[in-house]
Amino acid sequence: LGLRDGEAVEYRLSDDLKAQGVIFTDLRTALRDHGDLVRDYFMTRCVPATDSKFAALHGAFWENGTFLYIPRGVTVEQPLRTITQANLSGASNLTHTLIVMEAGSKAVYAEDFTSPDAARQGFATRIVELILKRGASLHYVGVQRWGNGVFDYHTERALLDRDTSGTVQT
Repeated sequence: LGLRDGEAVEYRLSDDLKAQGVIFTDLRTALRDHGDLVRDYFMTRCVPATDSKFAALHGAFWENGTFLYIPRGVTVEQPLRTITQANLSGASNLTHTLIVMEAGSKAVYAEDFTSPDAARQGFATRIVELILKRGASLHYVGVQRWGNGVFDYHTERALLDRDTSGTVQT
């Protein structure tokens, strides 16, 4: 998945994974096409808007992001990745990542945030919500390469059910 300045510019997911019920898309599209599922998890249990002033700002003005849903018992063999590029000179990035993994599912997911150096200060206030149900396994990697003059205030949080496993690297 590719995002540039809040807009989805690239999307790839195999037909096999789609047929198994995997949803991997930008958050705006997910809200439109899978609204009930997104609304059930988006800033409700993991990182509510009342969590902090940055979460409240994010909840009010989020612009887009990534939605990944892996159904019960599905294993995604190939890593999934989102690249978010933003020009943040005098601007902001309010990208949201929401990953929901049903019981016994497995995946590897990486996201990369990047921007050029900012002539004027810019900031990102991102939220990552990882929701793993019983026995799910996720390896999550987040890399940020914001340019000089960009400040990042982000929250990453996971809700883990029994017997879950995984790693988070940021």
